Amino acid sequence: WEHIRTIVEGDTLGGQRRIAIAHDIAPDELLDHVGHGRHRQSIAVRGWAEKNSVLPYNSHKHTGLLRHIVVRESKNDADRMIILVSAPGDVPKDSFIEAVLGAYPATTILRGINATKSDTAFCGSLETWTGSGTITETLHFEDASFKFRISPQSFFQTNTKGAQLLYGLLR
Repeated sequence: WEHIRTIVEGDTLGGQRRIAIAHDIAPDELLDHVGHGRHRQSIAVRGWAEKNSVLPYNSHKHTGLLRHIVVRESKNDADRMIILVSAPGDVPKDSFIEAVLGAYPATTILRGINATKSDTAFCGSLETWTGSGTITETLHFEDASFKFRISPQSFFQTNTKGAQLLYGLLR
């Protein structure tokens, strides 16, 4: 894994150093700021990838499988979604599910395939491995609450408090 890691350090922005990781899984020390058990989940996925010889995708050589791990969390409900975004190819499904659930309370786990050369988390196809394939987010107001079912590629404001404020203004 070390031989394919490229770390580029840039300017500081707002006191934080910008670090880009290419062709590798982010090292554990860069994940210390991540909360809600996602640090443990990231370490578990890294261990799973190394144990199962699932190499990170190299966007220059177009080799490897592991492209992205996408996490979507409901802020007002207990739903948690994990999407393994990979290049096409065989991925050890059962051991991935076991690794994630051993470290993180995911309520649904999916695999998405990005067969393009672009380095995006967009998937041309999705397969639900566990759960419903969606999460639910609830926005609460004085007179009512509204539930939204969120699929992997649907748009929903990632800042739930901001979404609630905007939706409240539009009501």
